[in-house]
Amino acid sequence: MLKSKKKYIVYCIAHIVLTSICLVTFFTLANAEEGFLYNAQGKRNPFSPLVTSEGLLLKLDAPKSPSGLYLEGVIFDENGRSYAIVNTEVVMAGDMIDGYQLLKIEKNKVFLTKEGQITKILLEKEGE
Repeated sequence: MLKSKKKYIVYCIAHIVLTSICLVTFFTLANAEEGFLYNAQGKRNPFSPLVTSEGLLLKLDAPKSPSGLYLEGVIFDENGRSYAIVNTEVVMAGDMIDGYQLLKIEKNKVFLTKEGQITKILLEKEGE
């Protein structure tokens, strides 16, 4: 009889603990704030393919500046051997891209010139 009484007590304690965990979890989730809300406006459809059936990468529509150029990345070297990725092309100071000459590369921007007009393009942060 003593063994069955111990089993019953262990069963009751386990039942109380599990019930308590379930209740705490339920009330925590029920009272949780709204949390993260994803805004897909202006973003690519995550379910559209990035590769064609032939295995070629699709070019995503990148936001462009009024000049029609888009700065995708910068490899900055303080000693002057910096590179930039503009409209998917790797360029360095002095190179030409779409009629613009690249004047200067900084950590988060580039300066270009065309017909005497200097244009600055900023590197956009991820998610903007």
